[in-house]
Amino acid sequence: MKKIYIRILSSVLALVLVLFLTSCDMFPNIGDQLTCEHDYQLISSTATCEEGGISTYQCSKCGRIMKTTVEGGVHNFVEIGKKEPTCKEDGVLNEVCNNCGFERRTVLPKLPHTFGEWETTIEMDSEHDGLKVRTCSVCGYEEKEAIKRLPDMDLTYINFEINKDGEYTAKTFNELCDIFNAAILYEQETIDVQIDFEVSDFNKMFEDLCNSKDVPFDYQVESSYRTVLFTKTMEMHFTFYNEPSKQTPHTKKYTQKASLNYNQAEGTRAEDFDDFKINLYKETMKVNSGEQLVYALEHRVKPLPKEGSRSETIYNKMKEVLRQIITDDMDDFEKVKAIHDWIIMNVIYDQELAELLYDDASDLKTYEGFYLEGVFNEGYAVCEGISKTLCCLANIEGIPCVRVTGHETRNLNGVGHAWNKIYINGNWYIIDATSDGTIIGGEHEVLSYAYFLITDEDMLEKYTGSEYNDLECTKRYDVFANSSCGLIQLSSKSRVDTIAIINYFDVTAGANTTLQFALEYEYEGEASNELKEAFKASLKSHAYIINGNIVMLLN
Repeated sequence: MKKIYIRILSSVLALVLVLFLTSCDMFPNIGDQLTCEHDYQLISSTATCEEGGISTYQCSKCGRIMKTTVEGGVHNFVEIGKKEPTCKEDGVLNEVCNNCGFERRTVLPKLPHTFGEWETTIEMDSEHDGLKVRTCSVCGYEEKEAIKRLPDMDLTYINFEINKDGEYTAKTFNELCDIFNAAILYEQETIDVQIDFEVSDFNKMFEDLCNSKDVPFDYQVESSYRTVLFTKTMEMHFTFYNEPSKQTPHTKKYTQKASLNYNQAEGTRAEDFDDFKINLYKETMKVNSGEQLVYALEHRVKPLPKEGSRSETIYNKMKEVLRQIITDDMDDFEKVKAIHDWIIMNVIYDQELAELLYDDASDLKTYEGFYLEGVFNEGYAVCEGISKTLCCLANIEGIPCVRVTGHETRNLNGVGHAWNKIYINGNWYIIDATSDGTIIGGEHEVLSYAYFLITDEDMLEKYTGSEYNDLECTKRYDVFANSSCGLIQLSSKSRVDTIAIINYFDVTAGANTTLQFALEYEYEGEASNELKEAFKASLKSHAYIINGNIVMLLN
């Protein structure tokens, strides 16, 4: 039986061998088809991309035929030509459906321009808009944007014609208000006003008049009046406590830490340099006190200090500071940073004066810390004195700046606060030098940039302002992307950058020194974990404070 099976198996194998040896004659292309790297070409198709069907392909090398079923509803596009878009013109993408042969042409939109920095070609002034231009580095296209002229400041009281005899006539209550405020601004002790309109109650009118005071003087002003018998003349008397002379003991003194962010420029201005931009302003105002000096500068008016007055002394001190910290090749952002940094590094927040607000506020306005005197006489001030200083220094340099007062957003009945709005390159920004003198550990004051050129929205998280709400601050300035220490950029783009910044701090920072920088890249986990990893690769670890992506290193 075994022998029969063996014979049958042998016959089958022999038949297979014969068929294999003769296949090239029986099937002329089968050998080629078994070894061919096929290149199929569509030769016919009953398919449409909408309804589907059968497509027949043939290999151009061996002739093998292949049929495929094509599903309906979708084109199978392949690219057959493309013109890349530029910022000058659109591009084009040409495609063909590999199933049905339908051709499609798609317009590729122009690329955005690659613009450089804005450059001011026409300076704005109080009467005319300016113009700024930026140019595409690829195609040379110029984009132009108007720099809106500054809103007019109210010069009603500055331009008020002062009567040396102190005699005035008011035809309306509004005119009486103007006379009243101008008398305060120019510190007139006695004025007589002929009332040329009907008055039913002089006491009520004088109460309303006192409530109309809108000259933002922090000096204490006491006013009174009497009527001249058988006439409609008001004799008004003013007492000005305009010689701030008190200082707190400064027993609660913060220690100012040094900062590697503070890069005071070497002054290039001569000792007698006086070409400040404030001197180009047409309007002038005679000033005697520090508060008059602040009012004039805030209203973009050239002050004319009385010889030997406090205003002359302080004005000269402010100019001396600007000669030391500002160079004429700085742009306005650099000038404002220099002013902001100088104030924080040279003025200590007067904590004892601030605490008096909770104890006895009756005599507060006689303390220098509320005025320019606190900054320039003793180096101690609260937010009022600090915001006035920034306002004055900026306006002397021709950078419009105003003061804003307000309260904590979550406590409108709490202790007030003062800061600034400042105008640079066509935009208004919030700047709060008081808050940027950050107190840490209840002992040290450090230079920070949390409130440096920020938006109204940013500020609203902590403070709500009462003035200049029409000056909208919608842009934020990236101080870290635009500043460095030596060759070290303070906007870290990677962990390598962070390690380099830490190593620079290791080598450069002395005792009681800080450095603030920003993490501008995506990292896993918390920023503190990122720093710990960077510290492992650096020379040593440091104390640090993290606020969002902003890091402050401390020695």
